[in-house]
Amino acid sequence: MKYVLHTEPSLTRNNGYGISYQAPLRWYNGEWLEKFVCMVISLSKFFGIPATIIEIHPGDKRNSFEDIITSITFLLDRYNEEFKIEPLILIENRTGQFISSGKDISSFWKFLSANNPDLEKKVGFVLDVQQLYTVTKKNFLREFEVIPIESLKGFHIHSKHRVPDISNEIPWKLVFDGISNMKGNIIINPEIHHKNKVKDAIKFCEERLHG
Repeated sequence: MKYVLHTEPSLTRNNGYGISYQAPLRWYNGEWLEKFVCMVISLSKFFGIPATIIEIHPGDKRNSFEDIITSITFLLDRYNEEFKIEPLILIENRTGQFISSGKDISSFWKFLSANNPDLEKKVGFVLDVQQLYTVTKKNFLREFEVIPIESLKGFHIHSKHRVPDISNEIPWKLVFDGISNMKGNIIINPEIHHKNKVKDAIKFCEERLHG
């Protein structure tokens, strides 16, 4: 069985006394990174099967491109030591985090290509289309088009975690035209919160891809 391990230890949580807080993603901190990687390995051991893809988030501006790349290299090395495989690492653009726009993705990919070209086939982006639209609004198409095609290895398809519709503000036709022109295997995740609507989201994607 293949699966995507979607990691997000930075989700908002309650401390038990009515105060909500969000733990930061600290890719710049070696001790934190060690604990994060141990968590990921423990989850895969619990499932009994190593992940095919591991998805991570960039975190806030205290992190840097170099921090992310160093962390990915460490994660791949440790995961390979444990399971004898290297999963594909996908970075998701996140609203409010330091990689959120098309320009951010493009800048990261240029940095990776210049400094760690050996990682180009091991790392990529899973583009959350809704979050890109939230960040860019009227500049969405310009920001979408500036993203290097070779950096995109997956997509989160949803409309605020509900089933997308062609009438949405997001120009879905143009998005799927772009996806259809990509080569190789592309991961499409209909990221819908309600399980009874997932089938409708999959149908939407299939119609856009084959229509």
